[in-house]
Amino acid sequence: MKEKIITKNQWRIIITGFIIVLAGFVLRYGNKSQDPSTFKYKEVYSPRRITVAPILMTAGYTLIAIGIVWKNRYSQ
Repeated sequence: MKEKIITKNQWRIIITGFIIVLAGFVLRYGNKSQDPSTFKYKEVYSPRRITVAPILMTAGYTLIAIGIVWKNRYSQ
């Protein structure tokens, strides 16, 4: 029987990474401004958009990469 290229554990890690990246994009998403002629500094440069979302996205992409290259401890 052929050995699978990507194991069940790897798929779990990759899917978890995708969910974390998706959560980062959702946090990054902003509301539409009611008045396009005004600039709301606190909405655009909020810590959620500038700090938390990019950290989550980077962690998710890193988890995806780890899931791809992960070797099962018990495989020969």
